[in-house]
Amino acid sequence: MPQKTESLPPSPWSDPMRALRNLRRFQRQAQNEIAFLRGTHRSRSMSRSVILFTSWRSASVYTGRLVETLASSVGLEHINVEKYYYSRDPITAAVDRLLRRDFDANCWKSHGYYYGPFRSLERFPFSLENDAKKILFLRDPRDVLTSSYFSSRYSHGLSRDRKLARLQLERRRKLETQGVDEAVLENASNILRHYTAYCSKLLSRPEVFFTKYEQMVADFPSWLTGLIRYLEWDVPGEVVQQLSDRADFKVKKEDVHAHKRQVVPGDHGRKLKPETIHKLNELFQEVCSKLGYPS
Repeated sequence: MPQKTESLPPSPWSDPMRALRNLRRFQRQAQNEIAFLRGTHRSRSMSRSVILFTSWRSASVYTGRLVETLASSVGLEHINVEKYYYSRDPITAAVDRLLRRDFDANCWKSHGYYYGPFRSLERFPFSLENDAKKILFLRDPRDVLTSSYFSSRYSHGLSRDRKLARLQLERRRKLETQGVDEAVLENASNILRHYTAYCSKLLSRPEVFFTKYEQMVADFPSWLTGLIRYLEWDVPGEVVQQLSDRADFKVKKEDVHAHKRQVVPGDHGRKLKPETIHKLNELFQEVCSKLGYPS
């Protein structure tokens, strides 16, 4: 399959009608987040708020939607901070900066909301000192690095934000000149920083439920039961059944251009050279030990 050619999104100021359509689409998609920022959104649920922390290339989109389905079934409202910033219209971004309107501690609500997914603590705008339930859902960082290479080079879409899209295109063009081993080692310190922060600031907290991508893929029903038990939600049986029926972690044939390229754990062992794996094992030894991954 030939690689698709991508270019920067058009400037929002070059076509007023296009800009207006983009603005209206964003306002529809982010109506919860916009109202939340303005302080006008209300949740009827009195259940403790929940936060999902995860990482890139860890089925974060899938898991985020799964927790959203569970939360919605018991009345919690979803606030997706990352999606708001990633997909907001440039005009809205300019207005936000002008008004200094941002997600911060003043926005926080301790009951009735599901926040997430957050793919790093650096993107979390609230204080960790809150009484929300916290889910930490991670994947073997060596597999994350391997998956990130294929995603960034072949399949990941570009942001509507021209500045971010330019950086994404620059990275993609650089990866076209690199092999997977070189790219993985170059990006390792970035992933290590995020995982180290999770281990030091979240892992030992009593209110944090740590669970793994590998557990979800290996035994989805048990994984889902454990998650719901931790959340202490009275999730309708039909919702649980629906999620179980839709859980599909099989890929007939690996396709580097597909978002779900492959899901079997241990991909770094199949894609990387032994010397690269050895370097990653040394680099991530402490993190893997704390998270229970063999090195």
